[in-house]
Amino acid sequence: MSVQSSMTKVAEILSNDNISFCLIGGYAVSIWGAVRSTLDIDLLIMVNKTQQTALINLFNKEQYEVELRKSDIFDPIGDVLNSNILGIPVQLICSRYQWEEDMINRAVAIRISDDLELPVISVEDLIIMKLRGGSIIDFYDVNNLIDIRKSELDIEYLKKMIEKLKLKKTAVKTDLNELLKY
Repeated sequence: MSVQSSMTKVAEILSNDNISFCLIGGYAVSIWGAVRSTLDIDLLIMVNKTQQTALINLFNKEQYEVELRKSDIFDPIGDVLNSNILGIPVQLICSRYQWEEDMINRAVAIRISDDLELPVISVEDLIIMKLRGGSIIDFYDVNNLIDIRKSELDIEYLKKMIEKLKLKKTAVKTDLNELLKY
């Protein structure tokens, strides 16, 4: 099956259960213009513990196994529901902070294809998520997003969130530091 079919199915399940979400990760990076290959679909979802359990049951009812990976205090992300939807790995990352829920609410509806429109994390919020993740590929993504979207970035928002979350910019090339000069 195709990635688009998997995205459509996941969006359908989440929407039918009134769960707010947005596309993040490699596909979001690609949508915002940076060339990026990825093997999975990553979504940030807004659920409480009761909804999380209900969502696992709903996916199981739809014949999709779900593995719950519980986060701990040191994890940069919340609990993750891992599944395989129509042959494509899917990670549903459960928000655990208000600022993550704010990111979901700020997501931009983008037409992925003729018959699929998805909420996609804003480019600024994607940069924040990637800085928080902190892996080499995350910093690579940040650098590419800055190169491509530099003139459109809300610099004040980025400064505010980097300060609020106490994120490090040291592994990111000079452009971010230049953009965020105080």
